[in-house]
Amino acid sequence: MMARWRLAAVIPILMLFLGAGCWWLDDDTPPPDPTPSAATPGASGSPSPTFVPVAPQPVPLSSVITEHLPGMALTQPDIDAEFSNLVLTGDGYLSPDDVSKHTIDPDDTASDLESRGFLDGFENMFQDLSNPFSVTVSADVYRWDTSKSAEQFIRTEVSDSRRLNGAALQEGIVLTQYEELEPPSIGTNAIASRQTLKIDTFDSEVNVTSALWQRENIVASVRALVSIDMETAGSVNQLAARMNERIDDVLAGRIPVVLVPTPQPTPIPDPLQEQRLASMLLELGDLPSGAAIRQEGPLDVSGASGSYQRRFMPQATTFDLGNSEITEIQVTVGQFTDAETAKVPVEVLRSLGPEGAGQLITQGFVGSTADTIGVDLLDFPTIGDDSYSLLLHMKTAVADLEGYLVYFARGTIRAQFVVFGLDGKLSMEDVIPLARLFDQRIQAAAP
Repeated sequence: MMARWRLAAVIPILMLFLGAGCWWLDDDTPPPDPTPSAATPGASGSPSPTFVPVAPQPVPLSSVITEHLPGMALTQPDIDAEFSNLVLTGDGYLSPDDVSKHTIDPDDTASDLESRGFLDGFENMFQDLSNPFSVTVSADVYRWDTSKSAEQFIRTEVSDSRRLNGAALQEGIVLTQYEELEPPSIGTNAIASRQTLKIDTFDSEVNVTSALWQRENIVASVRALVSIDMETAGSVNQLAARMNERIDDVLAGRIPVVLVPTPQPTPIPDPLQEQRLASMLLELGDLPSGAAIRQEGPLDVSGASGSYQRRFMPQATTFDLGNSEITEIQVTVGQFTDAETAKVPVEVLRSLGPEGAGQLITQGFVGSTADTIGVDLLDFPTIGDDSYSLLLHMKTAVADLEGYLVYFARGTIRAQFVVFGLDGKLSMEDVIPLARLFDQRIQAAAP
């Protein structure tokens, strides 16, 4: 159930390093974080679990504590039995605010969940990294203060789903169909459902197939969100049965307590890393006269140990770069733990295709002074290890503009290269050397 599950995260994930090219339209508006605070596919939201040895002993459900919850959630071998192409991309404890985004009712808040008796929870999330939004499976455990609160949570989800069938859950997301399915024969108050969601941003539909069940004051859930033609009801019920067995194993003491440390506050930026990232960017001396640094500094990018951006603007209306008349150049880098994570935006954009990527990028310009925006695939040379490039057409009250948006990865560095110029006055021949110089700087300074 819970059609809003991960939908608040799906679109922001797709917005990784997107939409930044429109900042020049309003110089008084501070630049937004190009990577919203959302879990990045391939990057776990918390440190790896640490197993704390304890003597095996039965645990009554009434005595289950927070540290028992991770052991109840599905693991990679469990998922492999039904979905061989999915990997663990996120794990961690759930707060009342997190779970308020799992429910079907868009008006639910953290305070609502707390008042209804929610204590804490845990989640493991699995995705296909080659196409992060084709299939996503989540295994969740919710702990409540009483069995009655747990039962009421399930009943409320059912009644709210029936009530909201056909309604908008949030702007651009409509629950077009809610269907109750045959539930698995596990626990008590077990339910299964399929929700069809219309996503206006991509003019497409996704299906969320879910199973929820109760074990006294524990509610367990398995959900599969798919954007492709795939029947998942049978797999969801099989995974639910396996997860119910894991709960039995925890209660019997066969699965030890698992300690998953609470994520620590973001550390103070490392000045040496900041200097290294800044040295990867284009400099003012790389550009012709008439350009100026409009803004630069570190960014807080989810999943990155550090990120840095520099924006160049004309001292007048435009500055000349060969035969091109430039209105802005923007370069951004982010340091990630591995190359696979660094190239996620490139893979996501490629999986969406030009039309889907274009629809996504135009969302980043909502509220700007642009009148109309169009996006096409740009036949730009490959930059870095892998890249994806788009051509942006923009009509404004001031001028018609073109933009080259180049997203690429070089090793563990994720990079964005954005150039805007007057319509018909932007040439790849002038821009390509800068993109290659940017890549060379990254290679020279990479760890």
